[in-house]
Amino acid sequence: MNQIADKILKVAMVQFSRDRFNSARNRERALEMLSGIRNVDVVCMPEVWMGAVIIEENELSTLLDDISAVAKENGMSIITGGLFIREDGWPADVCHLVGSDGVVAGRQQKIFPSGAVGERQYCRGGNKLQLFEIAGVKIGVAICVDMFYPEIIRAMALDGAEVVLNPSNIPEARIELWHSLVRTRAAENTIHTIFVNNTNTEYADGRKVMGESLAAGPDGINTVALDKDECIHIIEVDISQIYRQRKRWVYLEDIRGMKPIANSAVTGHALTPTDVTHSSELD
Repeated sequence: MNQIADKILKVAMVQFSRDRFNSARNRERALEMLSGIRNVDVVCMPEVWMGAVIIEENELSTLLDDISAVAKENGMSIITGGLFIREDGWPADVCHLVGSDGVVAGRQQKIFPSGAVGERQYCRGGNKLQLFEIAGVKIGVAICVDMFYPEIIRAMALDGAEVVLNPSNIPEARIELWHSLVRTRAAENTIHTIFVNNTNTEYADGRKVMGESLAAGPDGINTVALDKDECIHIIEVDISQIYRQRKRWVYLEDIRGMKPIANSAVTGHALTPTDVTHSSELD
């Protein structure tokens, strides 16, 4: 077993009690929570924890400066979760990755803004996937509804992702469905998946968002399931479990070696993760 496979990745899941309309309060509370986290490799915030707001360039710069200071002070990488920011005149849902040295090391844009809640009427989607190496572990980020697209997670896994973080804002009425997605994406790709949700908040249409974040191992079994309370939950992710599971479940190897199927749009070439790029080591 190689050095990476033996790694335990310590992840802090921040289930955040979001005030939908008070971005100043959300910002202050989030920085307070982040400042109290110690002895982890990476922290994952949920999606749109700043509330129903589009963040302008100057405000984003200040926010990232504050998050970077906390990351450096506490020696941990921070996944900002996904915030609506304005770029070139258009909003985009972007998750930044801040390294333990306080440097913004990269970003992942949501690929498919939600059609169901109307995001794509005003929000521009991304077209690239980026993997990040944190404490020797390859990590991908699928923002909220991007978890619904198996092709996205499969592309990450084929390119070496061992953990996929899913910062989200999922309503209570859809939580059972989301849990099944998180477990399925983990099992079909033999990776760890970690879904981090807001809590005590709501959608514009009044649907409640009430936490219940979840992590699943490469066998599709829950490794942690949270309740509805605001909390910081630290999970130890056993990377070696991936390689033990892959001795029995050879799904990724089957896909890598798959030949074109007659009369089908699915081919080995179509599943090649050509748009996955890599960052440098964050530590």
